[in-house]
Amino acid sequence: MTAQKAGGVGGSPEIARTRLAQCLKALYEEARRVRGRAISYKSVAEKIGISTSGLGNWLNGNTGPAPQNVSVYWALIDYLEERARRPSRSRREWQRLVQDAVVESQTNRGGRPPNKSRPAKAAPFRYFHTADQYLPPELVGREEHLDQLPEMIRTATGYLALVAPPWAGKSAFLATFVRTYETDDMDLIAYFVRRGHRSDNAADYSTTMVEQLRLHVGGKHPCQADAATLLALYKDAAQTSIDRGRTLLLVVDGLDEDAGARIGSSESIASLLPRQPHPGLRVLVSRRWHPPLPGDVPRDHPLRRAEQVPRFRPSPEAGVLRETVLNDLAALFRDTREWVHDILGYLTLATGGLSQADLVELLGQDGKTPTPRRFSLTDLLHSVVSRGFGPEDLEPDTFVLAHEELYGAAEEELGPQKLAELTRRLHRWADSYRADGWPDSTPVYLLHHYQELLRQGGDFDRWLAFALDHRRLLCLANRGRTDLALASLDHVGQVRPTPVALASAAASRSLLEVKSRPVPREVLRALVVVGDFARARSLALSPADPASKAVRLMEVVQAALSTGTPGAAKLAVHLARDAAACAVHVHRQDLVATPTAELEIQALVPRAAAALAAVGLSDEAMRMLTTVDICHLDNVTAVAGTAALLLGPEPAFAGALLDELMLEAECQAESAEGRPVLAVEIWSAVAAADPDRAEPVHHRMKEFAEGLPVVSPGLTAADCCATAASALAEAMPEEARKLAHTARREARKALGDVPGDGLREVLTRVARALLDVGETAGKVRALLSDARTDVASCALLPPDGRLSEAIEGLEAAEAAEAKETEELLKEMKRLSDLGDGPNLRRCLDRFTKRAAEQDAPVTWLPFLAEALFGVLGPVEEAPSLLTAELSDTHLRLRVLASTALAHAGAHRHDEALRCAEHLADVAQRLPAPQPPEARALVAQAFAHAGDAERAVQWAAPPHGGRPLGKAGIPYRRAALAVEMGLEPEAVVARVIADGLPRTGLGASGNALIKVLCDHSAGARPDAQFASLESVAHERLATEPLIATGLALLQATLGDSERACSTIAQLPEPGARGVAQVVVATYLTGVPTYLDVAADEGYWTLSVLRVLAHHMCPAEAGDATVVRSLALEALATDSWYWILPVLGHITPEAVSQVVDVLVQHWTAR
Repeated sequence: MTAQKAGGVGGSPEIARTRLAQCLKALYEEARRVRGRAISYKSVAEKIGISTSGLGNWLNGNTGPAPQNVSVYWALIDYLEERARRPSRSRREWQRLVQDAVVESQTNRGGRPPNKSRPAKAAPFRYFHTADQYLPPELVGREEHLDQLPEMIRTATGYLALVAPPWAGKSAFLATFVRTYETDDMDLIAYFVRRGHRSDNAADYSTTMVEQLRLHVGGKHPCQADAATLLALYKDAAQTSIDRGRTLLLVVDGLDEDAGARIGSSESIASLLPRQPHPGLRVLVSRRWHPPLPGDVPRDHPLRRAEQVPRFRPSPEAGVLRETVLNDLAALFRDTREWVHDILGYLTLATGGLSQADLVELLGQDGKTPTPRRFSLTDLLHSVVSRGFGPEDLEPDTFVLAHEELYGAAEEELGPQKLAELTRRLHRWADSYRADGWPDSTPVYLLHHYQELLRQGGDFDRWLAFALDHRRLLCLANRGRTDLALASLDHVGQVRPTPVALASAAASRSLLEVKSRPVPREVLRALVVVGDFARARSLALSPADPASKAVRLMEVVQAALSTGTPGAAKLAVHLARDAAACAVHVHRQDLVATPTAELEIQALVPRAAAALAAVGLSDEAMRMLTTVDICHLDNVTAVAGTAALLLGPEPAFAGALLDELMLEAECQAESAEGRPVLAVEIWSAVAAADPDRAEPVHHRMKEFAEGLPVVSPGLTAADCCATAASALAEAMPEEARKLAHTARREARKALGDVPGDGLREVLTRVARALLDVGETAGKVRALLSDARTDVASCALLPPDGRLSEAIEGLEAAEAAEAKETEELLKEMKRLSDLGDGPNLRRCLDRFTKRAAEQDAPVTWLPFLAEALFGVLGPVEEAPSLLTAELSDTHLRLRVLASTALAHAGAHRHDEALRCAEHLADVAQRLPAPQPPEARALVAQAFAHAGDAERAVQWAAPPHGGRPLGKAGIPYRRAALAVEMGLEPEAVVARVIADGLPRTGLGASGNALIKVLCDHSAGARPDAQFASLESVAHERLATEPLIATGLALLQATLGDSERACSTIAQLPEPGARGVAQVVVATYLTGVPTYLDVAADEGYWTLSVLRVLAHHMCPAEAGDATVVRSLALEALATDSWYWILPVLGHITPEAVSQVVDVLVQHWTAR
């Protein structure tokens, strides 16, 4: 079997390091968000004792762990998880990630050299989009064009256009071309536009193209799918192809079916095509003669001068099909039943798929039209007469008109009056579900496609109301389509970039992103056992990455098949196909190095083939296996398992698979450059797959393993003997015991001779082999005790429960809640295996309740409190949503403190005092010793409320005295906050005279404050400014707060333009958002307060902000600049920092955020 592309992990030699870095970066971002006041690279690096640049290299994947610094990696993980207030992954997952990266750094050691069959050169990039939907069973009469097109592409200077009338077969031809034309010198990215589907608009084209082009160039560009990013990616992608000795071909089919080409105010796909004929880039498009290219395509665009594919005339078959379908449509319009015309009208208007149930509901809207019997409607949609209908791509059970020309014919036949009436009914139908709060029964069309109808109709107010309805977004997320919900919010910023709309979208996004976290797979199995198939499917699809979707879908398939019920078996067929589609996507795009929710993503294609075979789809399973190298190390076990399932229905194919595996095993065993371990693993897999081959294969494996200590002693012998022992443990127990002890002896010999990372995987296999042949855990520990500590601690122990005390040692370090959850998942797995439905339901209810309790806290509540109560004029008492249901005491303290400070800033001192007293009560109930940060928050609240006595009392340590050194910094911060709350003018005067010694400010912070003081005293610190600018530029990525402080100083000088320019240089969007808020807050004169609970960087920034507010109060700021800064900040992860400013300039935006939060918590 010819290998087209190696499966599993292939290509990049740094995959494990990259995945570890991306998981660490995600944990860092979570810790930064959850804390409420972001941490910085500098503070984290100082905490764990490495350089800032070193930390940056770790998080960006430039360097990885080595045996000597593994302990520092664990310190980083522990610190970030503590800051995030919840483990993002289990200890075992982190151990796997770290170990894989360490082992990867020392490749080609330990008896496991690289697979010689893996291609040295990366395969051409291929992305086919929805081409498979347009593939005809046989493309007749187009052989000449298929032969000529490759040469035309090679000789073209930029654009090629396939221009032909409707029904000419353009889509079928291009789909056949992109799926069948394979050459090593061409990368290919295709996109098929189809009216009524999600692909018929510029937004989806841009999102899809940016994603695929980023994958091609290696993810160097920002991820926003805007026109500037896309146009830059075209050039870089072409250069990437040139660097690899190839040409990049973009294929865009169906420009005439683009919704943007029909709506004058909308952006068209054609306008987003490359505007320059970049070297190494070819663009092939198809369209009709009419309509012409959209008006937003510039006159000088190369698309308008595209070379045309000659002599592409409609085929006779296409002409017959067109005539037949149009006749069928005409026959339906001649039908005297009014509801038939209504169905045609709804399908014409819908811009997306409507199901049979949807159409029945719509027909009953007016109460006049007789609703057809269900079988009659089924006949209409599925009979031979209605071949003009086809399945919609996203929802297989929904229908759209099958061709663009049918829409025009139907619109003409129905007339504007009938279409307007049906449109009103569609709106009433949508309004009814919205009024009910988007129940679980809401049709998918209304949750997603309906928005496109509103957009195309120009009803942007209604569109915005639906787009921002958080209940609708939650309904989508609960069905496993958080991706669609988030995409809907992305469109808001493109259509209505107002503070109110962007604030609502940002709040919804932050709450939805938490829901996108995948639940454990034990929950998926349990849901299948209790019969909740729909929820199991939705949760399986919840991860964002396709690799994890595939893994989880295969888990549900296995669970469904194990139940033995007809409904579960039917579900398994659909899900196996879904899993296969996800696996193929990962395989074609080589996405194995991208971040994944699941870790076990190797051999996805053969594993998906096994799932297809298990549900009876043998033909599809066999086709999938022809696309991978079945002898690749990662694939052999899954391939053999698939062969076992195919032995009954397809014995010849299954036998050929096993024969090829056996041939590969012999080659690896006998060749001087072969891999003995691979040979043993293949024999083991074949013996397990085919009982008829088991006996001779076992004997061959035993003989080979027994001879290895002589010809290849050490780790190779230990590895092979251990693998063989585990495989022979049941069939040949005595021989297996001897091999296990041989493996133990060979491993002991190697302990002092090879680097630690070369031993870990071998020790894991040896430990498993000893357990498999019945040895005690004590002997295994004795083997591990002989190894160095760092080697033994990183050896992966068997996951079957034996030696569990070793794993329990790791789990003991986790929080009690995490342990309880793990026990609950173990119980869920046990009950699923038993099929105990009643107890399993109770277990699921407990898990659901615990999951709701452990939801990530809404860390932006303190900012919302400040926004609500920081305005002048009367306000109501604090809404219960700000303090209710807050299990996080730290967050509760922050909310109460922000509320007290905001009341004080608005001169409502009685309310401020009540909040301070409430805050003190909560802090008083904290277990001893009270954290100094909590005492500082209480002291600051009392000071701003005017209660000096209690402020001073809470600012002091509870035991009396004042700690020295770092231990005293929180109390010195508290004292400064109390002074600032009681006598800010005195503090400002002292700072101008003496600075702020011993308050935890770093060198950069003191330099920034010195410049501010000199400026407020009337001096011109030009030299100091120049020095700060140099330092800020050098540390934009590692210490963005320096640039943020510099921008604030520039704003105090009245140079808002220069401040905005400094902010724009910050590369990280979250840091840029903070800087934008800092300047906007200063320009609007909104009060700021010392952040006594922040780390050094953000404490310093808060000091600088407060001093700037008092020393150099801003004059009336430029409202345009402030609005621009606010809009840009709302588009970042730091969006909530701008809430206090919005409370002053756009209070409706804050009200909208409150509404989103109320809807979210009500739904929960």
